[in-house]
Amino acid sequence: MADAMQYSHKKGIVHRDLKPENVLISIENGKPNAKIADFGIAKIKLSDGDPLPASGVSYMHTPAGTRLYVAPEVYKSHYKEKADIFSLGLMFCAILERRIDIIRGRSRLMIYYNNIGEVCVGEYLFHHPKAVREVGKSVIIQEAIRKLINSMIRCEYKARPSAREVYDVLNSPMPIIARPEKRNDVQSAEKTWFSYCAIL
Repeated sequence: MADAMQYSHKKGIVHRDLKPENVLISIENGKPNAKIADFGIAKIKLSDGDPLPASGVSYMHTPAGTRLYVAPEVYKSHYKEKADIFSLGLMFCAILERRIDIIRGRSRLMIYYNNIGEVCVGEYLFHHPKAVREVGKSVIIQEAIRKLINSMIRCEYKARPSAREVYDVLNSPMPIIARPEKRNDVQSAEKTWFSYCAIL
């Protein structure tokens, strides 16, 4: 997913509706491969070589996206491609935390501000810009990955990494720093990690 996103942003395409339902998983050469789908409300932003408007920056103003994964700045109708980074970070967080709710008879991967109530992260941060949402402490992952995802879901879009930076971190060598003591916990952590890697 990070690869697809950095490629899209490189081409000036902002998806604007990243969510689990828009990720297709196929098996290629015996390995899972994720593909981002449904660019129906995608937007082409100005590239570095295009003339900028008088303000000096190019923003999108039309509200777009799915409430559960939308970035806080979208509620202001004033956002850039970093809104995709927020949505992607929430998807990573949801994959790791694995909250599954049954909605209309179907299992859905969910993500909320505190994972206890049903307050959407972006909406909460829009109303509380100093608040912070991070990967749950019970999730066992490399510290570099934790820091990356936490940075992706910051309220301030300028504090988030670019799609290329996300891709580079996820594809850099990352030795396991620590493992839980109990064998069952180790196995659980490994399953989480492998399923996570499969769709990044």
